[in-house]
Amino acid sequence: AAWAAYHHQGLYIIAAWIALGNLLQAAAYLWAWSLLDMKGVLCWANVDRAAVKEFVTFCYAVFATQIGSILITGLDLPIVAAFDFRSAAYYAVAATVSNMLIVPQGAIVGTLIPIASGMSAIENPTRMGEAVLKTTRYATALLCILALPLLLGIHSFLTLWVGPDYARHALLSAVILIVAQFVRLTLMPYASIGFAAGQQHQMLISPLGEGIANLG
Repeated sequence: AAWAAYHHQGLYIIAAWIALGNLLQAAAYLWAWSLLDMKGVLCWANVDRAAVKEFVTFCYAVFATQIGSILITGLDLPIVAAFDFRSAAYYAVAATVSNMLIVPQGAIVGTLIPIASGMSAIENPTRMGEAVLKTTRYATALLCILALPLLLGIHSFLTLWVGPDYARHALLSAVILIVAQFVRLTLMPYASIGFAAGQQHQMLISPLGEGIANLG
């Protein structure tokens, strides 16, 4: 995909290469199963109806979350381009800066999922509640450590990164988006632990609601 983009081959060609990569990945999985002689593990006799229902419920929640994410971070730039095309590049810079909070926060909070899944297996709601509170406090402290220096040095950072013109025009949008990301990421521990505890069906409305509010 990067090679096609470098040679200006268009979005359709880039998408085709990405699709081919996904197909090759699936083929690699099948080849690995065959090579490891584990075909007996993948058979209809091992399919459990309760597990299928749980898996489908989980997929619904993930689908709702993905749709919400598209509404939150996928449509903002096209909307800006449609209403104020000259500001699209400035807004793209601001959005990129705000996303600097997501990667480290997601990498750290993501480690809670297997831990919370193990805790939910022993069905200890008191301990689970304590874990939600404690991890939310630590995660919020981490966000402060990440966001405060970024906000305090945002003008110098933008000037060094994209030059004074872009820094001047993207500054206000960057500050607003960083604060907005801070607010929404404070709930990431709750959402991660909820997914790990098997409460996906309780989380179908909130990501869609957030996405629709953000789109508005």
